[in-house]
Amino acid sequence: MKQRLLALLFIVQLLPLGVWATLAVDDTFEVNGMTFKVTSIEPLEVQVGIGKSGSPAIDISTEGGVVIPATVTGTDGNSYSVTAIGFCSFRQCKNMTTITIPNSVRSINSEAFSFSAISSITIPNSVISIKNDSFRYCSETLTTIVVEDGNPVYDSRNNCNAIIKTEDNTLVLGLSLIHI
Repeated sequence: MKQRLLALLFIVQLLPLGVWATLAVDDTFEVNGMTFKVTSIEPLEVQVGIGKSGSPAIDISTEGGVVIPATVTGTDGNSYSVTAIGFCSFRQCKNMTTITIPNSVRSINSEAFSFSAISSITIPNSVISIKNDSFRYCSETLTTIVVEDGNPVYDSRNNCNAIIKTEDNTLVLGLSLIHI
C-alpha cells in the first residue's frame, strides 16, 4: 500500500511538467511570442505559423528585426527543428524590417511575407522550396535579396538582387533594382 501511494504521489508531481501531453501533427504552441505548428513527429519538425490567413506567427505590430530559431522546445519538452515558414506567417507585419532565417528551414510557403515591410532578406542554402507569391507586395520596402552560396536550387547570381531558380533560370522574386 505504501509503495502504491508513493507511486501515485510521484505521478501527481509529474503532471504539471506536461509529461502526459505529447504533441501530434498539426498541434500548435508558442515560444517567445512566435507560433509554431507541428508538421512531423518522426523526425520532430515544426513550421513557423499555423498556415492560415489572418493568423500570423507573431503579433503584426512587432517592430524591427525578427529571428526565427533553428530549434524550439515544444510544450511536451521535446526539441523540434524549424523546417518551414508557413502560409501567411509574417503577412502584414508592417513594422518588421528584417528577418533572420536559420539554415534548418527548407521551405517558404505562399504569402509568408506578403504585405510585410522587410527591407532585406537572405535565403539560406538549406531552402529548396519557395512559393512564387511568398513575397507578394513587398517590393516597396524590400531593397536587398541575397541567396547564400551553395544553395542547390536557387541563386542570386552576381548580386543581382533577385531569387532565381538555377535549373531553368526562372525568376522567383526580383526587385526594381535588379541587375542581372
